[in-house]
Amino acid sequence: MTDLRAALAGYSDWLGYGHGERADAWLARLDVNRPELEAFRALPTPEAQPWIARPTAVHAADGRSKGVDAPLPADAQAALARARSRPDLNAFTWLPEKVAAAGAGFLSGVPIAVKDSAQSRVQAGYAVKLEPTR
Repeated sequence: MTDLRAALAGYSDWLGYGHGERADAWLARLDVNRPELEAFRALPTPEAQPWIARPTAVHAADGRSKGVDAPLPADAQAALARARSRPDLNAFTWLPEKVAAAGAGFLSGVPIAVKDSAQSRVQAGYAVKLEPTR
């Protein structure tokens, strides 16, 4: 543990974060997460090729801004229908029965999704069920 403590303190200094004196607290936090870390280590290695980042060209947007007061283009009903059409993706743990009426505000009516990747399927056949440690 002494080596890991020194590595954590050195890494935080290298990042410019400092606070190497907090290494004991970081080690304690890792210990709290030990069951999850061990569960990930125990997973089989997928046969698939690893993901490789490839460069892509960045193009300027071809639209025009209508100003801050203009409504954002959004079709929450269509977004809900698309989400319901692909249950095989397991992308959502909950979907509303219907789209609520838009209220006031800049993002009013804009569909959003919150991704909680703690229990996501990594690849078909490779998943881990995490249980809270506290």
